[in-house]
Amino acid sequence: MPSLSLGADMQRREFMTLFDGDPAVWHNGERALQALTGKREAMERRGRVVLRDHMPDQHRLFFSERNQLFLAALDASGQPWATLVEGDAGFVTSPSPGLLAVAAILPASDPASEAFDDGVPVGVLGLEFETRRRNRVNGEIRYVPGAAGFSIEVAQSFGNCPQYIQERRLVSVESTRDGSLPGPVRRTATIADDDVALIRHADTFFIASRSLMPGAARSEGLDVSHRGGRPGFVHIEKQHHLIFPDYRGNYFFNTLGNLHAEPRCGLLFVDFLTGTTLQIAGRGTMVHDPEALKSWPNAERAVVIEINAVVRSERRSRTRFEFVGFAPQFDRFETPAEREDQTS
Repeated sequence: MPSLSLGADMQRREFMTLFDGDPAVWHNGERALQALTGKREAMERRGRVVLRDHMPDQHRLFFSERNQLFLAALDASGQPWATLVEGDAGFVTSPSPGLLAVAAILPASDPASEAFDDGVPVGVLGLEFETRRRNRVNGEIRYVPGAAGFSIEVAQSFGNCPQYIQERRLVSVESTRDGSLPGPVRRTATIADDDVALIRHADTFFIASRSLMPGAARSEGLDVSHRGGRPGFVHIEKQHHLIFPDYRGNYFFNTLGNLHAEPRCGLLFVDFLTGTTLQIAGRGTMVHDPEALKSWPNAERAVVIEINAVVRSERRSRTRFEFVGFAPQFDRFETPAEREDQTS
């Protein structure tokens, strides 16, 4: 299967042409949004500190303690999909600061599995719900067809702030020995009624996006990011469109910077009690119209997703979590009466 990534020499040539030799920390989409918010110079300085081409030891340890990794991966058409791999604690190891080894593989039913190959780009998010800690890696897959696992050669490593992450407690990691995991898989062009229910109850989802020149700048490649809100924060428009708020964050603009130039993206919703996952492929558009933001007074913008494909997998996730509490940032967004209504 052909590689979906650019060759290293071509990447360097296009990089030098685009930026005239400037060793860019951020790609053009990220730079554009940072400039719009008045953070361009500050983020250039910050990026040179927080974006690394290797994992520090604390990140290597963090990933090795996870039961799951959230991934951004591409299908054969170049469409990004958000997905996950899971295992018992220790299924992820780090032989060196530039390498993650994962003792798991995407199931054949996953839409990103068809193009899962050596040398293709990948985005990784490790998330510890109990502490709201998260770390990211972007790089390339190292994979031998038929193997039971793969490795990730790190191109970029960085941590993220804990904002908007709901606190959850790990209850169990289900066994696959009895054959009940994963369950049935359904593929549709639009969301069905049970998908609508899952989305409306969700307080968390993950979004995969890509830049147009993977690997050319330190911040480029595939990316998978977390989004959180009170249940119902993702609105459904006629089962063909989703819209969600974008709150003030760290000004990296990894996701929105990618969408600025390449609208294709993938969303992943997880039912943390049953393990059911909902993967949505579509195209994202940013909205700044104040009328469209009325539902989210504290949002700086919204993102509309035009849905192209949906994959629902029953009991896909092995991990089971119980809800502990909402991210403290949402308390600032609501009056005491609204908070009481949310918890009643």
